[in-house]
Amino acid sequence: MPRRLAALTLAAVMAGCGQGASSSSIPAIPTDPPPPSAAPPPPSPVAGVEVVDRCLVGTWVSSGATYTTNLGGLVVSMTGGAGERLTIGRDGGYTDDGRRAQALTGSAGLHTYSLGAPGVVAGEASTGPPGVLTLIPAAAARGERTLFRDGVALGSLRSPISTSTAYSCAVGGGGFTLTTVQGVVTVFARP
Repeated sequence: MPRRLAALTLAAVMAGCGQGASSSSIPAIPTDPPPPSAAPPPPSPVAGVEVVDRCLVGTWVSSGATYTTNLGGLVVSMTGGAGERLTIGRDGGYTDDGRRAQALTGSAGLHTYSLGAPGVVAGEASTGPPGVLTLIPAAAARGERTLFRDGVALGSLRSPISTSTAYSCAVGGGGFTLTTVQGVVTVFARP
């Protein structure tokens, strides 16, 4: 299925979920973020038209990430996440490979917490307005991160439906910080 059609289909399904869909017909994952406001899908690649800023094309590697959450009144802050690889193609396709990334870890109270890497997520990237990168994962390619307390799984965070972030392409490579709607903040730079 062409990427544009898949994005439009996902947008139509998401729009239908908010209008008269019963909660029993759509399984809910408690840690999923609320659906984003109606964001337009990224443009489809057209010969001669850039979908993403050319300075973003290539591979980026995370130098680290942070995540802070509130679990029943206990604020848990975690760090780690180095090694996640984000590759953006000229056609706007992207792959976010977290299989080699460090888990995010931290402690609070008498417990230790960790948030696993997201696996592999693929989808479409676009830039517009200038200086803003938007990543929209394919519906079937949304990765999950599992949150653990003392080695016991508490639940999962699914990759968001879309993420937008500011970026810079300064001389020497630039970089950007990607923040998901769940609050996972990842810093990317050229390897």
